[in-house]
Amino acid sequence: MPSINKTTIDFTWREEALCKGVSTELFFPTRGEIVSKELKQMCLDCPVNNECLDHALRHEHYGFWAGTSEEQRISIRKKLNIICNKPEAIYWMGTREEKAKTEANRRDKIKGRGRKAAACGTRSGYGAHLRKEEIPCDLCKQAQSKGVRKFNEAKKESEY
Repeated sequence: MPSINKTTIDFTWREEALCKGVSTELFFPTRGEIVSKELKQMCLDCPVNNECLDHALRHEHYGFWAGTSEEQRISIRKKLNIICNKPEAIYWMGTREEKAKTEANRRDKIKGRGRKAAACGTRSGYGAHLRKEEIPCDLCKQAQSKGVRKFNEAKKESEY
């Protein structure tokens, strides 16, 4: 597996943010939802708006940060030639208690909504390798090839 250049982030500036204590769900609207005017105004009046924007440009692909949308940050990054870090390459730097709480929450969550891990030698196993950024094993490659051949054959038969 390739090594990832991990970055440590200092979130101490968030202690002074006006949005401290506001539900994070408001900052990550789903498709079709918009961010409220009150939230936008809160960001404009925030004393750490510059720190928040700097953080968002360097580390946040999603959500509403420092009064900017995802699309606005993409545009700003292009103008300033900033590359946004991948989320998995980031470590959060907070207090020891907060870090322990975060780790405990991460351990308690069930990955994949309780589903079993994909077995090697299946198409699901092939996909699992790719999601983990691993090189698929031979059994998974064979299963994927067989599935693709089957799909293409069925597609050809349906065309006639």
